[in-house]
Amino acid sequence: MGGEKMALLKVENLSTEYDTLEGNLKAVDDVSFEVKKGEALGVVGESGCGKSTVMKSILQLLPKNGRISSGKILYKDKDITRYNNKQLREIRWKEISMISQGAMNSFNPVYNIGKQLIEVMIIQGNYREKEARDRAIELFEIVGLDKKRLNDYPHQMSGGMRQRSMIAMSLALDPGLIIADEPTTALDVVMQDRILDKISELQKKMELSMLFVTHDISIIAEVCQRVMVMYSGKIAEISTTHNIFKKPYHPYTMGLINAIPTVVEDIDHLVSIPGYPPNLINSLQGCRFAPRCPFATSKCRAESPEMKLVNENHRAACHYIEKADKFREKSHRTETWEGLLV
Repeated sequence: MGGEKMALLKVENLSTEYDTLEGNLKAVDDVSFEVKKGEALGVVGESGCGKSTVMKSILQLLPKNGRISSGKILYKDKDITRYNNKQLREIRWKEISMISQGAMNSFNPVYNIGKQLIEVMIIQGNYREKEARDRAIELFEIVGLDKKRLNDYPHQMSGGMRQRSMIAMSLALDPGLIIADEPTTALDVVMQDRILDKISELQKKMELSMLFVTHDISIIAEVCQRVMVMYSGKIAEISTTHNIFKKPYHPYTMGLINAIPTVVEDIDHLVSIPGYPPNLINSLQGCRFAPRCPFATSKCRAESPEMKLVNENHRAACHYIEKADKFREKSHRTETWEGLLV
């Protein structure tokens, strides 16, 4: 086996749907991936691509109108989609924890941060109060916060401090997997960089398994070893971070990467992807990216592409994998993407 790390989490053919006033919306459609022990997997895509729904499906924190319609979610080889509420409460925080997008909204405003952190350890981890307080102080040291800040209420902290407090809470019970759902979205650029450095440092130092969700593919390069690109409820491409950035095979991935500003190359215009993702309530035919893809053919519009193995640890869902080199070259040009009909 060559010492290959085991998969801590396996998601197999997951589909998740929402009942809406307009009809049934399939937000996640037949998604499969895994996260190995000690690995950070980045999940990237535009708003509405299904990435956050995947994460909520794992923890089964979907709203009332949402449900997992098919597939398995195997955590340590056990299908947690079959767990009842009591079993799910046992794995939340202890086994799988979450760093949410808006730390201010995640904390109760009428209790100080320390009380909320300690409460998690007492209720979920069966800590005694003295042990929990000592652990809270230790966690604040780990994330770079003064222990005096445990007495602060959420509104007394800056956005960066609240997000660090949320990271501390996610680490409280030594979970096997941490889901970071857009953890830096509400922060300014300087604080965002500090939080990313801290997350990356903790992930490597503590060998944490992590799912890092973001709409910004440039952030992934700092934190994750592998990347999963999602579009319109499906996986477009998945591989190592190095492969994704150096040699993407899906046109959507190429578009995302070419939209990143760079200080290395002298470019007049950033390449942008025109149009919008499709309405997932509608019946969709062919490749979902075809209406926005400059390389789409009649085959793309008629047939949905299967996920193909490009090489070891690299898969992409495109009919024209063999033309990826040409697509890559052309995708750098703004005129390639201009004038597309949506």
